[in-house]
Amino acid sequence: MPPTSGVVDYLFVAGGGELFKVDSSGNVTAWGIEKPSSDPSAAVGAAGNLTGTYKYLITFQNITTGHRSLPNDNEATATPTSQKVDLSSIPTSSDSQVTRREIWRTLAGGTIFFRLDTIDDNTTTTYTDDIVDADLEDTELPYDNIVPYDFFDDCAGPHNASMFWITRSESGKRGRLYYSAIGRPEAMAGFVDVTGDDDPLQKIVFGNGFLVVFSESRCFQILGTNPYAARELAHVPGTSKPHTVAVTSGGALYEANDGVRLLQGLQAPLVSFEPIGRLFRNENLGSLNAFSGVVAVYARDEYIISDTSQTIALNILKGTWRDLGIGCNAFHYASDADIIYANLNNRIVDLEKAGTVDDAGASINFELEPRHLLLSIDKKAVVRWVHIEGITQDESFTVTLILDGVEIPLGSFSATATGAKKYGTFKWGDGTKYGFRSRTATFNVNKKGHIAGVRISGTVSAQVEIFAVTLDAYIPSESQ
Repeated sequence: MPPTSGVVDYLFVAGGGELFKVDSSGNVTAWGIEKPSSDPSAAVGAAGNLTGTYKYLITFQNITTGHRSLPNDNEATATPTSQKVDLSSIPTSSDSQVTRREIWRTLAGGTIFFRLDTIDDNTTTTYTDDIVDADLEDTELPYDNIVPYDFFDDCAGPHNASMFWITRSESGKRGRLYYSAIGRPEAMAGFVDVTGDDDPLQKIVFGNGFLVVFSESRCFQILGTNPYAARELAHVPGTSKPHTVAVTSGGALYEANDGVRLLQGLQAPLVSFEPIGRLFRNENLGSLNAFSGVVAVYARDEYIISDTSQTIALNILKGTWRDLGIGCNAFHYASDADIIYANLNNRIVDLEKAGTVDDAGASINFELEPRHLLLSIDKKAVVRWVHIEGITQDESFTVTLILDGVEIPLGSFSATATGAKKYGTFKWGDGTKYGFRSRTATFNVNKKGHIAGVRISGTVSAQVEIFAVTLDAYIPSESQ
């Protein structure tokens, strides 16, 4: 829930087993409080103020969060006549977050439970009641503090001061969107049937007062303020890859079955499909294999998505894609520190840290392949030469011409090769100064084709920059 002065902040976690929450000090406790598993006993005691039949129940409570459990199952009953009532065997909890027990009682002969008193510990097992009906608290026992199910796979909130959950695994419930009581994220209040098991829900997304839920094939807007209703967003496809959904200030990016889409309002068009869209349709492209995303994150104006063996990034502002050359199993962006955390080879790493020139000690794979050019439709053009200029920091790269899909090796490009010129020093963003060689290289080709492209590849252990990739071609006229 949103930060509130004087209230401890919590991170709520669902998926992979028991639900739990983590406070701002790193303490982990269960999400919700299980009700007492045993019942108290009630017996008539010494002379006192009570006359009639009284019933008692016990709940557990976390004083810090204010959340309470459901009551125990069976009421304890006593019928005093100008006497007190002695309670014993008051249940205690094995949950460390329980710091209070609440005692609930009816009026004489009544059926509605009101709070009688509290025991501000988790050890005391006895209590003597001598409180007349008029002095009972006005607080009535709530029965909607249902503990969220451990089979929930995704959660989101707060929306309407409530928490929302779905399950992708529990048979008979995969089409339901569950929601909490307003203002009580640990108390499950109800659910709305959105789809069914034949089209299971996959991901909940919220922001700017807008709550949607994706199923495998569709997308639904959630309306209302408890209870809720679902309305399908027409022509917006769903996703079977819930962990590729990444929320931005401009909408939600996700991988659908036909490519990456951006959900904005009531529409979700494909985003920058032309450069590499074929990858998402089970086709290989250049050095990249057919792609089916598993995890994704949005950071630094980029949508970074990985299939665990390959990782590509879409620059939202420029509409361009790039290959990161590694596979990742999980992402998290810490926006306050501007750090992209990734799970790489069973390690947590700072992904693409500025000024770092290796991948946890290993050289970084480098590959640059600008968009291919259509030179001529009817007649083959003649590619005469390829020209490259850049700062290579004594690194060596392989240059390949790709002509009508055929790869033609052209040679290497490095600062130490013939023609290298040293221009002085260069200051990178981290303040480090480097002496560098600006290398220009021209490769003679004289090959014919319709579509041409250039790939520069290798590994780097220093910062490099490519300034220009130029291709010179002779294109015959129609009369020739």
